[in-house]
Amino acid sequence: MKTNVSLNDVHMTQKRILLADDSDLDVFLIKEAMRSFGIDFVIERCSDGRAALDRLTRPDTVHELDLIILDLNLPGMMGTEILRELRTRPDFDPIPIMMLTSSISERDQEDAFRFRADAFLTKPSNLADFLAEVGGALQEMLH
Repeated sequence: MKTNVSLNDVHMTQKRILLADDSDLDVFLIKEAMRSFGIDFVIERCSDGRAALDRLTRPDTVHELDLIILDLNLPGMMGTEILRELRTRPDFDPIPIMMLTSSISERDQEDAFRFRADAFLTKPSNLADFLAEVGGALQEMLH
C-alpha cells in the first residue's frame, strides 16, 4: 500500500521519505514519532521489499528522497538485500538509510553496517520509548 502523494509534489521544506514496512501499526507509530518531533514530512510507503526496490530504482528517484527507512523482515525481499543493492549505486551514497526493525540480533546489525546503513535501530516495545527514540533518531538524520 502506497500513499497517493508523489514525492515530486511536496513542498521543498517537507522531508521526503520512502518507508518500507509491512506493519500498519509501525507505520502509524513512525509517523507519530516524526510529528512529535515537529518533522514536516511526506512518506511514500511500500509494504513489500521487491516493490520498495522497484520504486527506489526508478529513474530520478534518488533526487526525490531525503531518507529511506527499511524494515529488516519484509515480504518479497529482506531490508538488508535492498540496502545492499542501493549501496552498489553511487547515486544513493548521499541518501541516509535507516534500518528500523524488531530484530535484536547482533548479526543483523553487523550486516546492516557492513552494507553501509547509516543507522540501525531496534523498535522499542514501549510506546513512549518508541516515539522518543525513533523520533529523535529521525530528527537527527534529517537535520
